[in-house]
Formats: sequence, C-alpha cells, structure tokens
Amino acid sequence: MKTTKFFFVLFAFAGLMIAGCVDEQLPVSPVDKGSLEKVIHTPFTSVNFPIGVIDPGTVTIEDGKWIIRKLVVRERFNTVPVVYSGVMINTLNATLDYITGEGQVWGSITITPDAGDGIWEGSYQGKRTKVETSRWEIDLQIVAHGKGGDLQGKQAFSNTIITATTTPPQNWFGAGSGFIKSNEN
Repeated sequence: MKTTKFFFVLFAFAGLMIAGCVDEQLPVSPVDKGSLEKVIHTPFTSVNFPIGVIDPGTVTIEDGKWIIRKLVVRERFNTVPVVYSGVMINTLNATLDYITGEGQVWGSITITPDAGDGIWEGSYQGKRTKVETSRWEIDLQIVAHGKGGDLQGKQAFSNTIITATTTPPQNWFGAGSGFIKSNEN
C-alpha cells in the first residue's frame, strides 16, 4: 500500500512539473489582451491663457457670493512636447466670495490639437485662493480623455496653477505639468 501511494504522489508531482514547463502559451482572448498591453506615461508641461470669450455665461451676486455659470472661453494651450498644443474651449463655473474672491472653480474643456487627429475632452476642479491684492491662484486638477484619431483611448492627467488678476475672472495665465497615459499596441 505504501508503494502505491508513493508512485501515485511521484506521478502526480511529475505531471505537475511537466504541465508547468510547457513552452506553448494558451490562446489569449481580445478581452484579456488589453490587460497585457504595456502602459506608457508621457510627461508634459503646459501653459494656457485666454484669447477670447465665446459666451459670457451668467454672472450674478447672491448671498455675498459671485455665482459664475457657463462662461465659455477660447484659450491657447501650449505644451512641451508640442504635439498636444492647440486651442482649448473652457466652460468655466465658479462660486466665489464677493469680498475675498476665493472659492470653488470647476468646468469642462475640449482641446483640439494643432496637429494630428482627435480631440481631448475633460473636466477640472479646484480652489481659488487670494495670494495678494488683486492676485488669486487656482490649483486645478484636470482629467481628459482622448477621442478619435491618434488620441483614442489615451488619458491626460494634469495639475495646473492658474494666476488670475480680476474677480470675476477675465484674464489669467496657467502653468502646469502632467502625463499622458496610453497603451502600447
């Protein structure tokens, strides 16, 4: 009986070793293939500034706060590497203290790069803080998704500091950094 158990265990162990040493891979389904692709992070730096108002939206004062909704601005968006540079349409919303000009800022963006195919669509949020007389900084967290052409399936993540000089905002300058996340095919 001990001999039978010994041979059974020996053959089971040998079978597991052989199965583990097969050189052929099992077929990979298209669903599983996506998880095997290499993820690439491409860093970038950016600057942006307004070049024109498309829609002034609504600006009201309620309960001691500036209420800004759907202010649509065309901006120049420049990046290094330059392949992501283009025109950005920014739909801005904010609720700011009437006296200090501080408060929450959020909105959506669409960037059409100067070269290549596709667009970036995204959103942002941040807090506007007064740093000195007639100067505010807004620390924005931005997430965008590539749509169509060369940008399809890519994602962009960025932190941008906007410096504004008026309330409600009419002129500003932004500088940021982030990365593009893409999969190698």
